[in-house]
Amino acid sequence: MTPIAGFGLVIGRRLTTWTMRLDDEPHPSQRHLLACLGESEDGTPCEAHSGERGTFEDAKRWAAGHARLHPDHRRFSQLSELAWVMVPDEEPE
Repeated sequence: MTPIAGFGLVIGRRLTTWTMRLDDEPHPSQRHLLACLGESEDGTPCEAHSGERGTFEDAKRWAAGHARLHPDHRRFSQLSELAWVMVPDEEPE
């Protein structure tokens, strides 16, 4: 996974470079939700959503099923909560 940010922090007397990246380990707070952005014939927003899913794949499966039932509902918004971790380039002493 590509780091998202790198910066230096002073730990003790040394400057250490830290990088923030997505946490590779399974984490219970990782949640994904997709919401339909489609509209009915009269312009009423669909408001259907996947509910919280543990993986993005599960949320995408819901979206595929929703689009099968409503072929003109093809746009979705994504809300995800992911775990991040700070990793030093060199472990502080």
